[in-house]
Amino acid sequence: MTWASLALAVAPVGRAVAAGASPKFDVQTDQLTPAHRFTLLHNARIEKLTLAGGLAAKIGAANKKIAAADIVTIRATSKPAAAAAGQWQLLLRNDDQWPGRPVGIKGQNFVFSAPGLGRLQVPLTQVLAMRRSSGLHVSRKPADHDTVFLKNGDALTGVFDTLAGSGIEFSSKLGKITIPLKRVRGLVLGGAAMRPPRKLRARVVLSSGLTLTTGYLNWPGGGTVQVKDPAGTILKIPAANIRRIRMVGGRTNFLSRLTPSKITHVFYFSAERWPVQKNSNVLGQPLRVNGRVYHHGLGVHTSTTLTYALGGKYKTLVIRPALDDSARPFGEARVSIAVDGKTVFQKTLHSEAPQNSAPPLALPLNGARTLTLSAVSAGHAGVQGRVDFLHAALVKP
Repeated sequence: MTWASLALAVAPVGRAVAAGASPKFDVQTDQLTPAHRFTLLHNARIEKLTLAGGLAAKIGAANKKIAAADIVTIRATSKPAAAAAGQWQLLLRNDDQWPGRPVGIKGQNFVFSAPGLGRLQVPLTQVLAMRRSSGLHVSRKPADHDTVFLKNGDALTGVFDTLAGSGIEFSSKLGKITIPLKRVRGLVLGGAAMRPPRKLRARVVLSSGLTLTTGYLNWPGGGTVQVKDPAGTILKIPAANIRRIRMVGGRTNFLSRLTPSKITHVFYFSAERWPVQKNSNVLGQPLRVNGRVYHHGLGVHTSTTLTYALGGKYKTLVIRPALDDSARPFGEARVSIAVDGKTVFQKTLHSEAPQNSAPPLALPLNGARTLTLSAVSAGHAGVQGRVDFLHAALVKP
């Protein structure tokens, strides 16, 4: 693509809102309990956290040190107050989402204003789309063109040139035109998917819903956390605004971060109705089983089979198959898990507890090459066959 430059004044390094005392967090590590769950340390007071040095925290009267690669999630014990989300969302190719409003283009960076953080920058090659918060389905399939979606239902394909003032400059078969933002529903940029990071990173989720994956995290204790945006600018975030931090590229890798090597659908109805959902049920709603909401997992419909290429890198699969609460009252499913083609778990699920879920599982992989998750109908011709694979995660040795 050809990108025009637009000179913009960007907020200075180290911008911040005044920070108060450090709140408490629950820390989840990849050490498994006898019940096959990740260990959860409650009410930790963070004394220091960096990606290189790991976590130092006080839990009650005890001091605890944990390597950053052994951390699964750090979650606020109290829900931070929600910030204003803004009218737009910027979607990045690494699955980050920024609520706020577009500002413009500076060199090869997209500049976006986010609530509580001011102006953030991200290389244009990392931007997947910009859409209004009212929603626009964005495909992640690679494309060799850009697309502008208009509020009246029209769509233009071509090349995005720049964002200037209150309009998008766009070249198409109509020539080079300026489209007022007030007429735009969304902008999807062509390009290739990003490769997963090889080095450890932290994915920070704020009270506004903004997610930021960063290779720089410095929390010296107290009420302020330092991170870098994708363009390398240091941001200072009040710890009270952090909802959770999840490590990416550590010993634990959630299946929701991976792309299956093969997906098979054999539906009674259109397969397109029920795509695999990451960190939500097959309807796109929160994963919910017996009234409890789960933040990590996969949502599928019965007659779906997912195969993952593991490359011999993992020791254990942590997973809990279940029927989503939305499957009541008719949902039934038979789920199975195979490692290198051999079935290691199988169970028929019914929509009412306790038959609606399996217990938490820790299945040995021991360097396996493939993993297959399958959900097929066990009755009612697949009606309400909404299956969740909760906490589905791979753990390295």
